[in-house]
Amino acid sequence: MLLICRIVQGVGAASTAMTFAIIRDLFSETTARAKIANVVVAINVVTVIAPTAGAALLTIGGWRSIYAIQAGIGALLFPAVLLGFAESARIDPANRLAPEAVIRSYGRVLTHPISLAYILVGAAGGATVFAYVTGSSLFFIGVAGLQPGQYGLIFSACSATVMSGALLDGRLGRRGISAGLVLRIGLTVLAAASALLLAITVVGWSQPAVVAALLMAVALAFGMTMPNIMNATMQPLPDIAGAVGAAAGSIQLTAGAASSGLVAVLFDGRSAHSMATVMATSSMLALVAYWLLARPAERRVHSQALEAPAATEGAANAQGCALPWRKHTDQVAL
Repeated sequence: MLLICRIVQGVGAASTAMTFAIIRDLFSETTARAKIANVVVAINVVTVIAPTAGAALLTIGGWRSIYAIQAGIGALLFPAVLLGFAESARIDPANRLAPEAVIRSYGRVLTHPISLAYILVGAAGGATVFAYVTGSSLFFIGVAGLQPGQYGLIFSACSATVMSGALLDGRLGRRGISAGLVLRIGLTVLAAASALLLAITVVGWSQPAVVAALLMAVALAFGMTMPNIMNATMQPLPDIAGAVGAAAGSIQLTAGAASSGLVAVLFDGRSAHSMATVMATSSMLALVAYWLLARPAERRVHSQALEAPAATEGAANAQGCALPWRKHTDQVAL
């Protein structure tokens, strides 16, 4: 029964993926980038606070008190969302939940070259972070011998670093730094830090302080990239931003679950090798997907957008040149 209720709870929690879609509905590209960064900050504030709050509730009232608090929060949020949120979607209400419309929307998302490319970039980046979340506790507690409280400080520091990356991205956006430049820097840092973590693990020099520093670099890069990835994913299809957010969230969580499973299965009990390997592979895939899929798709779409007005203008000029000739011919005929 507990597992069944948790599944139902997860279905409800999945609705929070619409947060990014609502932002994209209401704000332009630059403003949306800053708003999404604020959401990333809020998520990581909760990540820092939640373990401590959960431990306190567990001590005071047992595990059932955690679900009682969640039920109370849900009861407060329901009327707030019901009464305080106006619909932001620009979709025909009559067709919004029609099965063929839903299927058609997801088909557009998964066949759009830019959106699909950025979904894959985000999935690989998310897999990198999920590998860290699973593997860090195995390494710091199981291998390095740290106490759970000490590990909690490292985890909180990494969450704070994600917040710092998101805040930095928002500040850079307000100063006119392009999202593409920040995204390229972030993905490069993500891959470089993960590769360096793998290198020191292979040579057997996995000092906890060094590993923690590299994980914080990964967290900083993730905070810088995620708002830009979400914004770039939704930008080509603003009319179905909800479907884009749902598809991106589902694929990212699936990739994260796979990477977490790999880290746990490959863990040797002696090192951070499984975590470092999955993180390095995933971060490299994110970087490759950006350069080989996302960037070429953006260039193609941009070039097509430039060619279309030129072709229209050329046709108009040709038509304009033909009109005087036709008028002269008509006069001669008369």
